[in-house]
Amino acid sequence: MVLREIIIRSIAGDSDCEQKLIKKCSDFAEAYLRMRIKQDLYLFNLISTSLKSIALDCVAELFETKEGKLVSLENYFSGLAITRESEYHTHLRRLVFSKVNETLFEYYKSFDPSLGKI
Repeated sequence: MVLREIIIRSIAGDSDCEQKLIKKCSDFAEAYLRMRIKQDLYLFNLISTSLKSIALDCVAELFETKEGKLVSLENYFSGLAITRESEYHTHLRRLVFSKVNETLFEYYKSFDPSLGKI
């Protein structure tokens, strides 16, 4: 099944597709976190949990449901004019990376409010 179908079915409430999408998003997040380890080593030492757990924490907000639909994903993808499968990968990766950055910022802020300004 292609990513486009997985996203559409997940938004509509298909739990099997949602699990596939969660895996895909957490894999993107984990890969991005691995790239950021050197840059954010101080933060990762403070968090002291696995990258997989941090990755899932980062993407969890994307999978909040309202009336059986994934509202965040529906809002994000409904505003895009996507014509190719590769664009779904690109936009999903962008969305996940922005959620990772937001979550890391929140971690910085929780450990030390002055670090939240970085």
